[in-house]
Amino acid sequence: MKAEKKTAKIIGYVIILALVFLCAFNITYSYFTATDQATGTLRFGNLNVRFAYGYGSGSVEVVDSDTLTVFPNASSVNIGDSFTLLLENGTDVSYLAFNSSSDSTSSYIRFRINAYKQNDGVLDLSTNYGQYFDFAGRNNTDIMRSVRTNGGETNAIYYVRSALATNSTMVFATGITLLSNAPISILNSELKITISFEAVQQANEAFRSVFNDGWGYHSSWT
Repeated sequence: MKAEKKTAKIIGYVIILALVFLCAFNITYSYFTATDQATGTLRFGNLNVRFAYGYGSGSVEVVDSDTLTVFPNASSVNIGDSFTLLLENGTDVSYLAFNSSSDSTSSYIRFRINAYKQNDGVLDLSTNYGQYFDFAGRNNTDIMRSVRTNGGETNAIYYVRSALATNSTMVFATGITLLSNAPISILNSELKITISFEAVQQANEAFRSVFNDGWGYHSSWT
């Protein structure tokens, strides 16, 4: 009787070990099968967004830069005035735009105006007057303006609610307005005005990590 019980236990252990072995084999087999099916080449999307501007009789030029220096197309500007723009090379600009190349993935864009006092070519970086300007002719439905603070600096940040599609151009302004809430200290001054932007791929909500700072991102982006 004892011999039979001992034999039964041994057989039971053998069966259990066999099942464990088979399970391990099946898991290993499934893993390598899945790995084999997933083998391939990954292609990451390219991000190529640039400034563009219109001039003359319908001509368009792309600027391969994320910062653009502009000048008022006027001898002087008063509080509340809107003005068209000149570039550093003297080009009279009819509009400003963002351009996405044919090989670029769709993207979200945020941008802002930076304005610093300038004296004999030397910039006074102590105060950024960018928040006291706004873009004239902007689409208030698709381009949202929000005054925010980042690292002790307060400025107006603009967010393009719709993603910029591949191989497309989107106009965002025809000029700039000096707002009525601008301080008196801005008058009788020479300012250097630049426009800068940042773009991030639309896919995978990359803006949540890339734009994770005081300037932030727009709540409608998904």
